[in-house]
Parts: sequence; structure tokens; C-alpha cells
Amino acid sequence: MAALLGARLIESIREHFAKVYMWTDLKIVLHWIKNNNRRWKTFVQNRVVEIQEKTSPEVWNRCPGCENPADKITRGLSIKNLVNDQVWWHGLPWLIQQDTSCVSSYDDSDPDPLSIASEERVITLATSAESVEPVLDTQEFSNLHKLLQVTAYVFRFVKNLGSQEKTVGHLSTEELSSAVDYWIKLSQFQCFSNEINCIKCDKCTDKSSKLYGLNRKIDKKGLLRVNSRLLGSFNFFNNYYVSSNVLGVPGNKNISRHLIIIN
Repeated sequence: MAALLGARLIESIREHFAKVYMWTDLKIVLHWIKNNNRRWKTFVQNRVVEIQEKTSPEVWNRCPGCENPADKITRGLSIKNLVNDQVWWHGLPWLIQQDTSCVSSYDDSDPDPLSIASEERVITLATSAESVEPVLDTQEFSNLHKLLQVTAYVFRFVKNLGSQEKTVGHLSTEELSSAVDYWIKLSQFQCFSNEINCIKCDKCTDKSSKLYGLNRKIDKKGLLRVNSRLLGSFNFFNNYYVSSNVLGVPGNKNISRHLIIIN
């Protein structure tokens, strides 16, 4: 999906650049793009075809996963560290210097893509829950209502910093709802970071995972959900409700005191 988004972006700004280079850190994605094989599943095939229509396969290269700047955000990075991160703000040194000797080259003799797919599935997506720092210390709040209110005001303050039209007055339902979503997503990431990354990368969940065998998905808000017969029912708590198919057993005992998630 990231490669597809990149291809769509380049299509809209291509006229402003004489030459474009595309990068992915996934060997299987590079193999898909570089080949015209139509044995892929429909989901993959449709997206590969669109990528090949919008970009030339020759412009695609592989960047080592350990050097992918995008992983800094997807795996969690505090604002303090992000502000001082040279790679995030300026790019990889070898890329700036146009030194492509550090790039993993593509070899036509690579193994069959089906075997590559099997190889990719055994890769562990490791994420440190400790690297995700909450915007607030939950120990400072005695109840959910106060926690959500302060969280919403923090988000409003940040939004107002970059907007000419300032939001003032009482908090809206949407602002409080966004605060609820934030704490749910945080707790989900602390518990199920590997599973979330697997879903986003269309990888199989490890059999040892508590989510293995469940029909799980990431919704448009970024929340991890599990389809069940209880879908559509709601559970209320302090005037806030969470759909019963939202899965998120908090990984932080302080968040656990405030959020009751039905799974």
C-alpha cells in the first residue's frame, strides 16, 4: 500500500521533476513491481498493475529496512527525539550525496516470488512499546472524563498553533471522540504492535498471537477491530461508548484504569 501511495503521489507532481527515484524496503514488493507475472492474488495484482502504470519499474530500488526513515514514525518516536532526528528531516546521508552504492540492487535471478512471500512471512516485526510516549501521564487523572477532557484540550492547542482560525469554547463531541480514539489506539499499539504491523503489511499473524484466527482489521480511524456477532452493540461508560468490536486490551496499567474495552 505504501508503494501504491507513493506512485499516486508521484503521478500528481511528476511534471516538477526531471527524474524520479522510488524506494521500498520490502524485497517482495520490489519483485512484484519489477515483474509482469500475473500469478499474484487479485488484491496484489490490481495494485501492482496500477503502480506499473503510474511509474516505470526501472525507477524502483530497495532501501535497507534498517535505514527506512518512515519506520521511525510507524514504530514510535517521541517528539523530543523526532525534532532532533537528522534522517527524518533531511533524509539518508547516502541519498543526499547520491551515493547509490548503499542501495540493495535488484537481481533478476532472485528466487520465485512465491518463495519470497513465504520468506517474508516469517520476519518478525519488532516494536518497543516503551518507545510510544503518551501525551499525558495517566497517573495524574482519577477518572476517564477528566483524562479525555485534558487530552482533547491538548489536541486543540496543537491544532490552533498551525491555524489562523482558532477553536475556542466548550469541547465538541468530535474532539472528545478523537481523545477516546487516541487512548484506544495507544493501548492497542502497546499490546498488539506486531499484529497491527502485520495487518498493515498484509502479512500473516503469528500463530502465537492472541489474535491468531480472528477476523481482524484496521478501520479508517486506525483502530484495530475484530468482526463478531456482537457487532453493532454498544457499551456505555461515563457517557462515552465504544463499539463492541473494537479490540484493545491496554498494555499500560494506568490506561487500564480508565478505559474499558470490550473484545
